[in-house]
Amino acid sequence: MDFHLLRLWIIIMAAAISLTASGCNGSAKADNFSSIQKKLFELKSFKCTVEMNIYNNKNTTRYVVSQYYLHPGKSRVEVVSPEYLKGLTAVSNGRYVAVVNPDAGANNSYSADNLAVLTGNNTFLTEFFSNYVKSEDSKVSIKNNKYVLSTIISNGNAYMDRATLIVNPAGQPESLKILDGKGETKMTLIYKEFVANPKLDINLFESRGSII
Repeated sequence: MDFHLLRLWIIIMAAAISLTASGCNGSAKADNFSSIQKKLFELKSFKCTVEMNIYNNKNTTRYVVSQYYLHPGKSRVEVVSPEYLKGLTAVSNGRYVAVVNPDAGANNSYSADNLAVLTGNNTFLTEFFSNYVKSEDSKVSIKNNKYVLSTIISNGNAYMDRATLIVNPAGQPESLKILDGKGETKMTLIYKEFVANPKLDINLFESRGSII
């Protein structure tokens, strides 16, 4: 058996035992979790709108982006707001990223800096699932009738050290929180209009901008 599949199976079984022992009530139940986790971890594609809040020096910056993902490794991020970044798009075909800036008069350096934060691997669910399977510190619990999954960020740093994902009883991801090494929240992502395994046009992932 593949090592990561074995790790996933061990985590699922340990989670089921842990959740059962907690005696939680409500529709978020241990006996439903393994099937929900399997479906999420085996996503072939997804699309969603993400409200992203970044916390820095006691200030909060809010963005709204559209995310598209197609296995293996193809992604697309389009900025919806704020207005000065609207339309800024990053497309990855798994080998390199192409950036499209619809505003020729925009500050390209500033836009690229913002886009680097908004499109980092750690903002994608698939990266969270990868970390969850690989880390021995991954945990799951039920809180407020929702599944709470937490893990260490394998390629993280002092600023991005751990991530926590909230999943509702129907198996829909609701939010992702990224914390620093001190346990303080540095970024939150709220998922809206999440669609699992939609049929996506391959042209969405064609590179037509500046390659970085």
